[in-house]
Amino acid sequence: MRINTILFSIMASLFFTACGGGDNAASTKEQVQKAAAGDEVAMRDLEKQVVEKAKAEKNAIAELGAPEKQAKQFYWDLVAGKINEDALRKLTGEDENIHAQVYTARTVGRRDNLAGADRKLFIEWLEHIATVDKSHLYYALNGGKYPLAGEAAFMISEDYLNAKWLYPTDTVKALTWLQKAADAGQPEAMYKLAIRYQYGLDVSEDVDTANMWMKKSADAGWRAASDALKN
Repeated sequence: MRINTILFSIMASLFFTACGGGDNAASTKEQVQKAAAGDEVAMRDLEKQVVEKAKAEKNAIAELGAPEKQAKQFYWDLVAGKINEDALRKLTGEDENIHAQVYTARTVGRRDNLAGADRKLFIEWLEHIATVDKSHLYYALNGGKYPLAGEAAFMISEDYLNAKWLYPTDTVKALTWLQKAADAGQPEAMYKLAIRYQYGLDVSEDVDTANMWMKKSADAGWRAASDALKN
């Protein structure tokens, strides 16, 4: 397996976990750096990791029910490069794949000069998905999972803080959606909510509430939360 394929697989894994992860992420990053520098042992180790992960995911997908299987397969097809923008549009339209809708809103929705019709459509998708049944799960490539509704709510919250893509800046609405995302179990949302309570950022300072959300985030696998608790 070529090193660029390995690097792409790992970067995609980090992307789908919103750059979270645990101690293994640091180890993998070090291996990638060694492999990129020409270390053949590191290259073989990375190749082995990718192959083993692919086998494990294939077995896991085979054991899932239809909706869950569709979700996991969607993310792996993305990593494999089987889904281009045309394929995404087909999935979001004809098949109404809500995982494809979230990914499209995240990528296409953050382009400069986004068409007004697309902006309206992506907002409708995200706000609908943020309220759907929590049995629809977002699958991270490191094995983690949490409600897709939480991912959509977190994206809305982040967007309200930027005034660049889908929504105008509105801190109050951003906090409302951040709370929804945290309540739904989105790890980074729980971490960012904890930070706000810790320092009283647009909310009343509350150390106990901050600790609660920080622990929930750490338990969900968010590395920054785990590091914060250690310190």
